[in-house]
This record gives sequence, C-alpha cells and structure tokens, in this order.
Amino acid sequence: MSGAEDQAEDIVSLSVRGEEVEISPDLIRYKGETFDAGQIDGLRFGGDEGGTWTVGIRQGEREIEIRCDGPLRTEGRARSDLQAIVHALYAHVVPGLIGRFAGTICEGGAVQIGNCTLNEEGVIVHGNPFGSGEQERKFVPYADLACRKRHGVVELTPIQDTLQVRADLSAQRVWNAVLLGNLIELMKQVKREE
Repeated sequence: MSGAEDQAEDIVSLSVRGEEVEISPDLIRYKGETFDAGQIDGLRFGGDEGGTWTVGIRQGEREIEIRCDGPLRTEGRARSDLQAIVHALYAHVVPGLIGRFAGTICEGGAVQIGNCTLNEEGVIVHGNPFGSGEQERKFVPYADLACRKRHGVVELTPIQDTLQVRADLSAQRVWNAVLLGNLIELMKQVKREE
C-alpha cells in the first residue's frame, strides 16, 4: 500500500445522529469543533442502564460529547457507533495520552484520575471508600494493584485484601478512568525495569 492509502485507512469517518465524526492520527472533528489528536487530555466513554451511549473528548477547557443513542436509533446501532469511535481513539489518541501521563509521572509529577492520584511510586486513593464518613488517603504501590472494568465501572483494588482500599470510577463520567488500567500496567513495567 502507498502512504496515501495507509493514511486513508487511518481516518475514521461516520455519521452519528446526523453529525459527522472524523478521527484521524492528526485531528478529531465533530459538530464544527476540531481538536488536535496529540493534545487531547481527557477521554471518557460508555453506556448506562438507561441506554445512554456517549463518548467525551477534552482538550484543555474545550470538551465535546458525542451521544450515540437517540430517537429512532437502536441500542445495537448506538453500541456499534460507540465501538467504532472508541476503536479509533485507541488507535490514534490513547497511546500518546498514556505516554504523556507516564512521562509526567516519571518526571516526578502526578496525574489525577477521579479520586486517584498516580505518582512515581504508586496510587493514592482519596475519599472514604468504606463509607466511614472520614476522608482518607491510602497509598498502594503499583505492583500491589489490580484494575478491571465491569459493567461500565473501572475498579481499582489491591491484589491483597489486607490493604483495604478500593476505587470505583465510572468509565462514562470520570475523565480518563478508561485509561487507568493501561497506565497502571505501564507504570508496573517501568518500575520493574528500574
């Protein structure tokens, strides 16, 4: 294939509720908004029990929400559109975003995702995960963490139950919750190679 053909295959263009969505290695375009794909700093997506299927994209103070469901649209069509958009985001945006987050952490900075602060050593979970009413901060090293997504919720738990900490983040509502597992796995790899 030629370079032009490769680039054409990299562009995802589809109509969602009558609006064109375009995602390429360079940009994201929707409803007259254009974002630089390399400058995206927030993603969220998923569906809920009410049948709402959305993708959120943020660059600085600017945000767009792509709603895939709606009148006269089947749940299957909404889910299919969401999956096509998410697939394109994972191809074009997620690797760079995770790389920028990991770079920030490795340079001594921190990245906030929901009630979790990721730093060079691990994750600090803020809040009252057991409903005690008291605000707590619990630190867990990367090597001791497990992350999985179930029913639209990203669950961050320690590998050993004795640490008694947990974070449940909505993939559809919390910016970058969908990236938490990938980022933690990358940081585990970085820590092993040190």
